[in-house]
Amino acid sequence: MKRLSIFLAYLMSTPVLAWDPVSVFESTMQGQVNQQIYRGVSGMFRSIETPSAGTRPANAEIRDARPGEIVLYGTPNCGYCKQARVHLQSRGIPFLEKDVSSNAQAESEWRALGGRGVPLTIMGSHKLTGFSAASFDKTYAQFQTEQASGASTASGRVQSVAKPGNQVASASNVAYSAGDLLSVRIARVKLLAEPRLESNVLGQLEKKEEVIYLGEAQGRYLKVKSAAAEGWVDQALIVKP
Repeated sequence: MKRLSIFLAYLMSTPVLAWDPVSVFESTMQGQVNQQIYRGVSGMFRSIETPSAGTRPANAEIRDARPGEIVLYGTPNCGYCKQARVHLQSRGIPFLEKDVSSNAQAESEWRALGGRGVPLTIMGSHKLTGFSAASFDKTYAQFQTEQASGASTASGRVQSVAKPGNQVASASNVAYSAGDLLSVRIARVKLLAEPRLESNVLGQLEKKEEVIYLGEAQGRYLKVKSAAAEGWVDQALIVKP
């Protein structure tokens, strides 16, 4: 009897935890809903294992992208998105990255572009769903050809021709001399190591940034000096103030 009395006294002194069946039910249901939402998001933005190239819809708008800028749509947990990002960075290719899992505008653009997984890379009129280095390089080469053709058309087919006295004349009758101060027309203009589109990128020139013409020209490229480096720039993208 003494032991029973001690046990009963212990039970009476121990606080009894309240059990709320409604709270338990709501917590369980919310957990199931969260799991369904996670599975839905993961399925919607699934990583594409086999890459495929296509054409960007003509009426699909991409906000904040500069002319000729590559846009990469992806998610933080996508392995192929990471591979695409690293590949672009290793090649020194400027790009704009958008997270479709946390940005409503990015998701809307991704849908309008025919997104069916990630990564989705937009290069001019080209789009690449999924990623492999080979598939990206092939599409990027097509994009470069497109850019070169577009720049030629936009500049009225202006071609630089070396003239005596280190002058460069163009079809628009604008002549540059060594030492001339030139201004960049648009933002993120590539400063190239060599006078060719596929050359290494030394840096980017911002809109209205001033450079000095060094008196050398090859094809449509002029050699200039910025505040940070010397390199080649497409003359269609700069102008004399």
